Amino acid sequence: MGTNDRSGAPRIVSAQDVNDQDEATELYCVTSEDRLDGIKREGLWAGSYWSSNSDLADYYEETVGDEGREPVCLVINLNELNEAAIVPDYPGLEEPITTVIGLAEKEVQRLWQASGQGWRDSLELIGSIRYELPIAADLLRIAGEYDDELLIGQDTLQSEDHLGTDGPTRD
Repeated sequence: MGTNDRSGAPRIVSAQDVNDQDEATELYCVTSEDRLDGIKREGLWAGSYWSSNSDLADYYEETVGDEGREPVCLVINLNELNEAAIVPDYPGLEEPITTVIGLAEKEVQRLWQASGQGWRDSLELIGSIRYELPIAADLLRIAGEYDDELLIGQDTLQSEDHLGTDGPTRD
């Protein structure tokens, strides 16, 4: 499945890539700016959804914007998550965003049934997973203009001016 990183450069994420390069795999979680203060204080709650597909993150950014809220895209490296707490994105498998992933719903279901049905298969097939544990704020970055510069929980994230850009969470 073809995906893009946040810079727009094309890349392929396969199960083998995930196995071999967990450290290099960035995941995106879109939320809204109004939730950022709580995330900075408490971290991200258990049950967050993450995508390796920047087009899927863009889709959720647009969805948050359509709800009248300012989207914010959080970023984490896959290797920073506890693998035992990563599960498939079952809602995403049941009702995939077909226009973004480029597969029909029946094709997703067929490929899912033929897979090992683990989180790596979910990440490869639909580009997303669910994380069952809370995530500390200091592990999260904000995507966009300030990519990799600002970490939530650090003194560098103080100005509201830095919060204008985004990355998938399901509300």
